[in-house]
Amino acid sequence: MAKRFVVALSVSLWLSVSLQAQKDCRLEFAAELPTEPCRDYREYAPLEASHTPVKLIRIVVHVIQQDAGLPARNFENNRTGNDWINAMLWQLNVIFRNLVPISHPIADCPSTYMKDARIQFRTDSIFFHQNSRHWKHGSRGGTTWCNIWDDLIRDNPAIPNDLKDNAFHVFLVHSTWSEWHTGFSPGIGILYENFVVMGGYYIALFEKDKPDLDNTPYGAALTLAHEFGHAFGLYHSNGGDYCCDTETGKTNNLMNSGAAALSECQLARMHYLLESGEHATQKGQSSGICKAIATDYCHKDESYDIEIPASQTVIWSASKKLTTDIIVRSGAQLIIRCRIGLPDEARIEVERGARLIIDGGSITHNHALWPRCESGVWGGIVAQGGIKRITKKMELHSPTLPKPSQAGEAWLRNAVLEHVAGTGILRK
Repeated sequence: MAKRFVVALSVSLWLSVSLQAQKDCRLEFAAELPTEPCRDYREYAPLEASHTPVKLIRIVVHVIQQDAGLPARNFENNRTGNDWINAMLWQLNVIFRNLVPISHPIADCPSTYMKDARIQFRTDSIFFHQNSRHWKHGSRGGTTWCNIWDDLIRDNPAIPNDLKDNAFHVFLVHSTWSEWHTGFSPGIGILYENFVVMGGYYIALFEKDKPDLDNTPYGAALTLAHEFGHAFGLYHSNGGDYCCDTETGKTNNLMNSGAAALSECQLARMHYLLESGEHATQKGQSSGICKAIATDYCHKDESYDIEIPASQTVIWSASKKLTTDIIVRSGAQLIIRCRIGLPDEARIEVERGARLIIDGGSITHNHALWPRCESGVWGGIVAQGGIKRITKKMELHSPTLPKPSQAGEAWLRNAVLEHVAGTGILRK
């Protein structure tokens, strides 16, 4: 029977779906992502960190032990074992918050360095399973690794259905085929295959003359981050990964050598999958990974505002679920061309001397984009001036912004405001 250690912080998520058993879960696809308006994956990179709310991924860890009565060599359910696991998961979050610049930039395909990937992980539970078949893996991948989800989660009554369907699962196995950190992902954003397998840690921890309990959590976290990269839509960066800003050969790219660098294209691909739910490598399919996102898109985050600073024109050409107020500062311009979701009471404020343009885009409450939210309304647009409705054939761009002493402006062309408080646009 599975033993369970529950971390204090837990959440409940939406949706429910059953996993269909597959003979070989390692599926391969070779199709580029879409690039039509509002579905161009290149627009999803978190170039400005505050414009991309952190996507919080709910994870569950499964430690596989040998059956009772066999020679132990088990990763035990004790303080030492749980401290090691939590240290690995803490390091995982540090890696995604502190990416390093790529070591071999491509001259004709520049990549903007982003330190914060805007992806974090929340541990829900840690389970311990006694199962010698899955404890010992003599080769990488194969049907044994592919069937681990079916055997230990889908058919296990000790695992709550909410965790089965609405979390991402990490398995720690013994694995005799590698004496160091190794991992396995069943595919690139595969539908419903929300798990990775990690091997080699029993050997590194318990079968060495001098186990390195201090450094192995970081090495394991790098491997786990690499496997999450696969699950979130990335190939190895040694060729054929659809990213012109990653170089073949030995680099510090997370999807190559195991160091903690990710390019602009790679981050864009990851956020495209997590934001849109669209399959990373096969058009027309969706990914079940979004079920594991625990970000609160329903209630306004009061800890910060999204600010468009003076002298900047910012264009949003990607769909977004945002979590707080937007302030367009005097001397700035924000152009929205796709569908934007806002939480309860969040609003857009246009200061004097600023301009908001909604050009074919729409603004809605996040419940229209995120089934976990109940019905609600966002707070509307507060402009210190007025509204201009622009016909389809009229030019949107003005030679100059309003002067700081003049009223702020909201321009709309083929724009939709829905699930909004009051009339939608208020004069302050």
